[in-house]
Amino acid sequence: MIFVDTWAWIALASENDQYHDLATREHIRLKKKRQRYATTNFVLSEAITHLYRKQRAEEARQFVNGLFAAADKDILQLV
Repeated sequence: MIFVDTWAWIALASENDQYHDLATREHIRLKKKRQRYATTNFVLSEAITHLYRKQRAEEARQFVNGLFAAADKDILQLV
């Protein structure tokens, strides 16, 4: 299980983030290995707040909905 902190979610969600490409490649690599992620409600709160402030609302909403869908599928463990 891989713990994901705020800035990793932001890098993955934000195409203009300097670490976006690296985060995306690592996410794909871990997904192929069927790795599960863990994060906390505090981390998600920080990431969601940041995304809604820095991105268009629709982009932020889609990413956040994807996180909650992953939690529903038990790919992401929300602590």
